[in-house]
Amino acid sequence: MASQTQEKSLYPKLLKLLQPFSSPNTATVLGWHAEGPFLEPAKRGAHAPLLLLSAKEGFKSFEDVYGVENMAEAELWLRASGVERGQGVGVRIITAAPEVQGVLDVVQELTARGIVYAVGHR
Repeated sequence: MASQTQEKSLYPKLLKLLQPFSSPNTATVLGWHAEGPFLEPAKRGAHAPLLLLSAKEGFKSFEDVYGVENMAEAELWLRASGVERGQGVGVRIITAAPEVQGVLDVVQELTARGIVYAVGHR
């Protein structure tokens, strides 16, 4: 499930509302793809320029935007039973521009958590 740049305070609320529901015969949401708000203003595409941010505080900037509880942890990602119960669901793919301040500094932490870093809007 993908999301586009939103007002910073909305991310944790929206992601909480998107917690998975599954039954034996249905698909389950495994996580979310967050595109933005860490994008280059000059190459923002359809993203509102006033909502774009830098990652001056490194990984904390990502936690502040998406919510600590929504940042995937590698061990929960690999544990299927946790996903079935709605645990371990979180941001699984983040599209961010590498030239935005602080973004490259968090790539190692993102990948260590099993979050795919996608270069975007470059």
